[in-house]
Amino acid sequence: MVENVLLPVSNERDMQWAVDYVVSLSRQGAIRVHVLSVQTPFNGHVRMFFKNDDIAQFHREDGERQLAPVKEALEKAGVPCVPHVAVGYSAPTIAEFARRHRCTRIVMGPQREPMTVSGLLLGGLSRQVEQLVRATGQTCQVV
Repeated sequence: MVENVLLPVSNERDMQWAVDYVVSLSRQGAIRVHVLSVQTPFNGHVRMFFKNDDIAQFHREDGERQLAPVKEALEKAGVPCVPHVAVGYSAPTIAEFARRHRCTRIVMGPQREPMTVSGLLLGGLSRQVEQLVRATGQTCQVV
């Protein structure tokens, strides 16, 4: 049986650690790796000045640019991946993606930046994703 693994890509986390972890997983058994870039939606003020198609293209291109080094590293290690770009807020988008794709593991990795006050109050992104995954009753490990 193939395990679905989600690797959300972020500029704020140590992606090399996450890539190494996924490569290690691939050596232990069959996995399908989904790499995901979550693009934050523009607010209404910005949206007033651009067509929806232009905004969608911007998000797609920015997401693909963010995914490129991770895809390249995985492919170089012999681990194929399926790229995805989604627009939304990080934690709920990641949790919902994992639910829809029946992912059994979400590889988040350590954050590079020090915790902010909001991070201390709400928990970091990994913690928020973990809480949302648990709330839906999913069996999905967040690492």
